[in-house]
Amino acid sequence: MEDFKNQQKFLVFPKLFQPKKFRHHFNFPGCDGTLATFISVGQEFLYAFRDVKVDLIQLIAEGDYVVEVNQVQATHRRQYFGIASMGRHVTWQEIHIYRLENERIVENWPGVDFEHIIHQISL
Repeated sequence: MEDFKNQQKFLVFPKLFQPKKFRHHFNFPGCDGTLATFISVGQEFLYAFRDVKVDLIQLIAEGDYVVEVNQVQATHRRQYFGIASMGRHVTWQEIHIYRLENERIVENWPGVDFEHIIHQISL
């Protein structure tokens, strides 16, 4: 996950996720639950916030499920959701629940407070 989260290496996705089975439960405009959409949303976000740094706070695993809690920070560098960049530094927490099959992610329930991020870049 380090390669993906802190180094924005989307090519590691086939190692982490099962593309044909993957579903995400992301409450985000235009998301249809597919891996392609999940990647697209991530790439759009990283285009606006190039220096994302993710610090793992807690990792809990039980059976086929893993819960990951992160503290995240980044700088708003390009337009995002129609909001021009003012170079603001933003922070937020994320919670991800993953379901695994054969050691690869097949489902993801991400908890990302985009309203909090939008509020910080809109000030």
